[in-house]
Amino acid sequence: MELQGNSRSAASCLNPQDLTPALELDDRTVLTQSLEDGRRSPVYELERMPGHLVRRLQQIATALFAEECGAFELTPIQYAALVVIRGIEGLDATRVSALISLDRATVGDVLFRMEKKGWLERYASPEDRRVKLLRLTEAGAEVLAQAGDPVLRVQERLLEPLALESRATFLHLLSQLTEGHAERELK
Repeated sequence: MELQGNSRSAASCLNPQDLTPALELDDRTVLTQSLEDGRRSPVYELERMPGHLVRRLQQIATALFAEECGAFELTPIQYAALVVIRGIEGLDATRVSALISLDRATVGDVLFRMEKKGWLERYASPEDRRVKLLRLTEAGAEVLAQAGDPVLRVQERLLEPLALESRATFLHLLSQLTEGHAERELK
């Protein structure tokens, strides 16, 4: 598969069968070797930047999720929203956005689309009728039940390249990074 310019979408960079970067051996060799003037290749430098690697891993995770959960017409963000709405009774959209770490406008759009699919419904809060709370419908609960095993497969496939003993460490470090940055945002 040929890369087009600097655009490296999940579809253009991943081989759907094995999720390895779709680069020829010669391309990989060129990307990791020094340039003629002794400098490192720009891609070599990118592949050592945490932000770049996190973005690439997000692309891979999204591609895996699409493969495993595409039949449900469910996105990772919708899945996260459904999980928290199922797990915590009486949430409003603002609280959902905080729990899944997305801005309120994006969550509003996501909830609107899920409501149109019949996966959730809004109802007035008994304490303040102006506040709309969320609950899963039977259809929403069903899509969560059906997506459970595929979502677990996504997690397994995502961590598959790591040795078993490295997986817990990797998850711990990811949690440490996200929690550390969340604490900064609160200050």
